[in-house]
Amino acid sequence: PQHVLDLGPDLLGVTREDTSNSLHLVALHNVTPYAKSLPLGQVPMPPYVGAWADALTGETIDPHATELTFEPYQSMWLVPQVDCPHPEPLPSPTDQSSDDA
Repeated sequence: PQHVLDLGPDLLGVTREDTSNSLHLVALHNVTPYAKSLPLGQVPMPPYVGAWADALTGETIDPHATELTFEPYQSMWLVPQVDCPHPEPLPSPTDQSSDDA
């Protein structure tokens, strides 16, 4: 099942779970050209999951954090850290070395 979260006019959120409730994804999107913060208390995350990670970047979310900060137009796909497909952040195209030239 999936649920659209009511996070106000600046942030869009969707939670998705598989039918057995064993896989979880919380997709959060800042839809503005401004930095925004989101109190984690507004995001329904299963309590039995320890650490969360952003599946887009591999960044671990501090389990003691009280809010998330978004850059303009930033998206986060939060998954339980054990399910994160990228244990390390993916390299940016601008991080490539110029040795190929």
